[in-house]
Formats: sequence, structure tokens, C-alpha cells
Amino acid sequence: MKNTYIGNTAELIGKPASISASAAMSGLVDLQDHHGVCVVTLISAGITDTDSGATPTATVKLQSSVDTTFGTAVDITGAAFTAISDSLASIQTMALDLQAVAGRYLRAYTTIGTETNATAVLGCTALMPDKGWV
Repeated sequence: MKNTYIGNTAELIGKPASISASAAMSGLVDLQDHHGVCVVTLISAGITDTDSGATPTATVKLQSSVDTTFGTAVDITGAAFTAISDSLASIQTMALDLQAVAGRYLRAYTTIGTETNATAVLGCTALMPDKGWV
């Protein structure tokens, strides 16, 4: 009889935060101990702008890199969430095949539109299959 280990790990790719400029969300995941298809979830409390009549937007995409500095960050094809463009809370999910990710490390990157007073409240997590035993 084989020993079988089936496990998943919840990873925090982007710690929940109030974001007012385009930047990487704090947090990254080392993919070395994971394989298969993971489920990535973006949780948003919406985006607002203090300027009257402004239409702020925020987009979140996933990037990979061969090192933790992300000096050579690569956008993962097809791994972008629908733009957030209002103050309503929302939850978005996507499946991500980890075999299609070129680098060892994964992060979420947020782009805030051209509005100067826009703020988005976001967090990003992933449920990742562990390599485990066979």
C-alpha cells in the first residue's frame, strides 16, 4: 500500500491593503512546493476617488520571477482579473496552471488608473496544491 498525502495550502499573494499607486501587492509565493492548478481569489472593497466626477479604475495581474526581487518580473499570460471600477465590494477567482508559470515566485501587481486621488482596497489569495507524497 502506498502512503498518500493530499494537501492544499492557502497562500497570501497580496496582503489586504489600501492601494493608491501602481505597485506590487505585498506578499509573494514560492512555487517550489506546489504543483497542478491553483485557485487565485481577488477580494476587493472597491475603488474610490476624492475628486468629484472621477472614474477610477484598478487592475490586478499575476506576475512571476526567477528571484524574490522581481527584477525580471514577467506577466503571466491570461492571469489578469477584470478591472475594478466602482466602490462596490467584489470577489473574483481564476484558475492558474502552475506548470505554465515560468518563474519560481508568484506575486500580484496592481495598476491604478490615471486618477491622482484614487484608492482601492484589495487582497489576493491562492489555494495551491502541495507536491506531497505519492
